[in-house]
Amino acid sequence: MKNIELNNQASKLLFKGQKDFYEKQLESSTRGLTPGEWVTINEQSIGYVNMFASETTPCLRVLKKESISEVKTYIKQAIIDSIERRKSIGIEYGRVVYGSNDFLSGLVVDRFKDTVLVNITTMGMYQFSSYIKEVLEDQYGCNCFVFTKSRDCEKESMPQNLSLSFDKDICAIENDMEIVVHHKNLQKVGYYYDHAYNRETLQRWMKKLSVSGRGLDLFSYVGSWGLMMLASGLGHVDFVDQGDFDANINENIFLNNLKNDGNFQRADVFDFLGSVETNYNVIVSDPPAFAKDKRSTKAAIRAYTKLHQKVLKISEKGTLIVFGSCTHYVSLEDFQKTIYEASRSEKKELQLLDIGFQRQDHPITKLGEKSNYIKCLFYIVR
Repeated sequence: MKNIELNNQASKLLFKGQKDFYEKQLESSTRGLTPGEWVTINEQSIGYVNMFASETTPCLRVLKKESISEVKTYIKQAIIDSIERRKSIGIEYGRVVYGSNDFLSGLVVDRFKDTVLVNITTMGMYQFSSYIKEVLEDQYGCNCFVFTKSRDCEKESMPQNLSLSFDKDICAIENDMEIVVHHKNLQKVGYYYDHAYNRETLQRWMKKLSVSGRGLDLFSYVGSWGLMMLASGLGHVDFVDQGDFDANINENIFLNNLKNDGNFQRADVFDFLGSVETNYNVIVSDPPAFAKDKRSTKAAIRAYTKLHQKVLKISEKGTLIVFGSCTHYVSLEDFQKTIYEASRSEKKELQLLDIGFQRQDHPITKLGEKSNYIKCLFYIVR
């Protein structure tokens, strides 16, 4: 393996744990290296380079402070180690590889009941896609599907000949429930395991507070939050999303033998909240990301404030509300401020009950890193 030297400033960042670097931070030339070629960095760490990556994409990704003799051996052991780390904390189904946080930058793996989905985002991992599939199928004994997204292919100059093209529904296992996602409804890597721990927390608070009555699952997707409400004893839950998830949610209610009443309404959530007159006993607001980059942060904060105002308008004393965010560029502090400002605007008194982050199958090292993106705040209206 060729060795790549970082400049002095970048070397200090490497020591502090930074894993992504750009061409201007390299002391060594990348001339003659192939896209995705694995290298050593400062003769102490391993990673890979891609000099054809876009200007806004790192050209050097550091995996681990370690020396290796063979790349495939490293990849296989890192995958096995990632799986075993989840097992050690009782997680069998979910995200079993989380990119650089599992020392496998460019690789994300989610395990379902009888399917494994793999998302590859870099050339360094792309060239080993067949081997990664082989390792995972050997570990789990089920079908493994490998895909890339066109956006990542453009950034990394990767061929676009891998895709998520199968007509198979997937089944997530979460909190003793089976949640099916119809293949026509698949988003991103299929299912959002990241909030699984927070959905457990919701069930605990519903039990502590002896909550009954009506629930509302906003931005429902296939209904994960609302299903947990029904399983916890609510008599009725409205599921709201602009996608067509009616049949999917009804199947999940039937599959989990939930006798309670669930009703899906296909609508823009903001429009729905502006017209609904019903008050709810439990409300979950868990929208998709409102900002894809730092420039959109202020607009995202305004959108969250508007959304939270509409949610609070249909709440009453005793309502349990869960406000969720998957927008990395909106900090926990700023997210909490949007709720506070909304409560002042709507003249509602709130008590903060709990704070949640992403489940441990999405491991993080520190709060400020980009891979830490989930915020979840639990309130009761006083």
